[in-house]
Amino acid sequence: MLIRFFVLILMGVLAGLPAKAQEVLVYEDLQGDTLKSEYGMNRKHYRHPFIGFGFFAGDAGGPTGKIKSTNSWTFEYGVRYKRKFNHYLSAGADWSFSRLQYSPSAWEVASLMGDMPLNSEKLVMVQTGLGLYQRFNWQKRRGDFIGRFLDIGVYGNWTFASRHVYAFEQPTGEKVKVKKSGLDYVQPFDYGLLARIGFGNFVLKSSYRFSDHFKSESGLEEFPRFYFGFEMGLHPF
Repeated sequence: MLIRFFVLILMGVLAGLPAKAQEVLVYEDLQGDTLKSEYGMNRKHYRHPFIGFGFFAGDAGGPTGKIKSTNSWTFEYGVRYKRKFNHYLSAGADWSFSRLQYSPSAWEVASLMGDMPLNSEKLVMVQTGLGLYQRFNWQKRRGDFIGRFLDIGVYGNWTFASRHVYAFEQPTGEKVKVKKSGLDYVQPFDYGLLARIGFGNFVLKSSYRFSDHFKSESGLEEFPRFYFGFEMGLHPF
């Protein structure tokens, strides 16, 4: 009886071990496969930060809309989300903060009374906004990478800070720098179209602004509406 009792216990222990080990392995594999299939650069969901830099181009709206191209630029930082539908089609949105700096070439008359020339002058706008885009990939087999793509979309920005900064030298030799903020002649919102062509982390970007920067009563002509620049996606190479 005693030998039979120990044999039954041993058989129960041996029978239970495989079942327990199989349950743990199946649970871990399923969990790992689920995470792998949902999130990643070439998977259903992905988000990453990015930075961008560029310049303005195109015709100005008039004499006061002309700018010094080399001193007029924008810097942008944001986060982009992508939702993949198939190998070729995705869509998404990005939220960004940007600093726009314009160096007007014909604002001296409006800035100062008299004949004192300005040493420097700039109009700065700080914005935050949302972009929506449709993405087209032309690499079906690219592994878990962003690959090459074309984005077409729209954007809208809110200008929550603005300032006009200029500096000049008085006849006495004293150097003066003036900063005017909260400019009431700047429109609070702007919007337009955007396009991007990307090669992994490196992106060439352009946009066209439909809205006006300045209110009509200001008497100021518009700055160039085209923007050309590049972005760097802050994700693995």
